[in-house]
Amino acid sequence: MSTYFPMFMDISKVVTIVVGGGKIAERRIQTLRQFFAQIVVIAPKVTPIIQSLAEYGQLRWVDRSFQKEDFTDPNIAMAIIATDDRSVNYMAGELAKAEGIPVSVADCKEESTFYFPGIVKKDNVVIGVTSSGVNHKQAADITQRIRDLMEDI
Repeated sequence: MSTYFPMFMDISKVVTIVVGGGKIAERRIQTLRQFFAQIVVIAPKVTPIIQSLAEYGQLRWVDRSFQKEDFTDPNIAMAIIATDDRSVNYMAGELAKAEGIPVSVADCKEESTFYFPGIVKKDNVVIGVTSSGVNHKQAADITQRIRDLMEDI
């Protein structure tokens, strides 16, 4: 099994596409916002929090289903696919890869080109935690333990 190289990048000047508007998408968006990401959400329905973020200009919400043309913007740096429809997730993930866009497909690690890590951020320190897609609970537990340790610093 491969392990994954952690890479840190400035996402404040590029677009991150989030396909889906449910709770998983909302959690990913809340993490991305910590890094001043330019977020475009594509979903016919979104959580109240995502809707509020759109209303306050914190992200752009495209109120419709995903279309293959959504990945043609050359400013797209990554895609997060998190709908509750397996066929949409598969199609969107494959289209992102075909366009050369790094993609995290929330319900299928094998279709992802990167994993969305557990993030701990305090001041200018950022820590990413992953179990290489093998054990999400382990990664979440370690992320929380690091958060707890960082509170004392």
